[in-house]
Amino acid sequence: MITGMDRRLVFGINPVFQDSSFDSQMVAKMVDAHCQSARFGLNWDLIQPDNSNQWLWGPFDEKINLMYNNGIEVVGTPWWAKLINKTGTATGGGSNYLDDANGNFGDNTYGDGKYDIQITSGTGQTQTRRILSNTNTRITVKEDWTTPPAAGSGYRIAGHAAFVMPEDTQSNRDAFNNFCQQLANRYAGKVRYFEFWNEPNGGAMLFTVNVYTLWLGRCRAGLRSGNSGILLSVGGLDGADTTFLTGIYNNVVGSPDDYFDAVGVHPYNWGGPIDISGIANIRTVMVSHDDSDKYIWLTEYGWNLNPNPNDGHTPYSTPEQQSQRLLDSLALLYDSYTYFYVTQASHHTICDWTTATTEDWMGLCDYNLNPRPAYNTFRDYATPRTPRWESKAPFKTPPI
Repeated sequence: MITGMDRRLVFGINPVFQDSSFDSQMVAKMVDAHCQSARFGLNWDLIQPDNSNQWLWGPFDEKINLMYNNGIEVVGTPWWAKLINKTGTATGGGSNYLDDANGNFGDNTYGDGKYDIQITSGTGQTQTRRILSNTNTRITVKEDWTTPPAAGSGYRIAGHAAFVMPEDTQSNRDAFNNFCQQLANRYAGKVRYFEFWNEPNGGAMLFTVNVYTLWLGRCRAGLRSGNSGILLSVGGLDGADTTFLTGIYNNVVGSPDDYFDAVGVHPYNWGGPIDISGIANIRTVMVSHDDSDKYIWLTEYGWNLNPNPNDGHTPYSTPEQQSQRLLDSLALLYDSYTYFYVTQASHHTICDWTTATTEDWMGLCDYNLNPRPAYNTFRDYATPRTPRWESKAPFKTPPI
């Protein structure tokens, strides 16, 4: 039986980082709401760019220390570094494109926002842009270049870190193991909980469940070599996807205990409380594979308040509906012993990440941290159930 996971962590809220001044105010809002846990990405491609010997820990140190110093447990989500798919030399370029007469790119092979292109030498060096589309000889980018590439500019095309898994080579295995070990070791005593990937069952992913399972086990082994006390979750499954979870079990070699310690789920339900039946279905799959001793983490849930998003997250909620659906969901998770196996849950998010009408507005607060009714609902529900404690040691069970 896994021990050490305090059910206070069902009172989690995911952050939206901007800058140091905003981040401090944001965490103050989270603390005031009695937030106990927070999940955010730990991007390898930002920590160790280009798999070099340069480790850029600073921005992540600041985020983790900010949470740790305010008594908020972090659930860290490691990402794979960008996978280099193709390199070449430009034969020309313009404001929003790069040409390579010898590129042989194929028919929109790198489009739909799943790949990035970086200028590695010559005119425009170091710039990176998301690819919008491509022809056999031209790459068109989503945002204009600051300095357009020219003939002789070197480039590389890489799968965007959220969507790709690496080629299964020894050098990639060694590099990934080293990253996981360094990550867990650096934050030992501050970060115990990790989640490998985000919605790996998503339609945009450029890998299969068997490939995900392979690297899931390698992630756990690498993290444990840096800190034997870590717990690793399957990346939050969109739609409580029992088929993908079953696929993971079917691709495990040996024991699931060597691959993961918990299962992450994103039980969105845009028209009511969280998808509690979906959570129960995930639990049924776990029990059927003799994994009743593992827990479920809800690393995202919430409701969209924007009536005009472009991603299909409808129907949208009014602020009053968001508040009531949150209250109903917290009551399901916390008040009923039936769902004792849900030991972490993070409302997504503390505030809106944008004011754009083409994006979801998910926050307990608006973009400027002005509270909505749901913020007060969360705070008032959590406060009598999660008394603050003085200890900053995140793994010590606080007094009740």
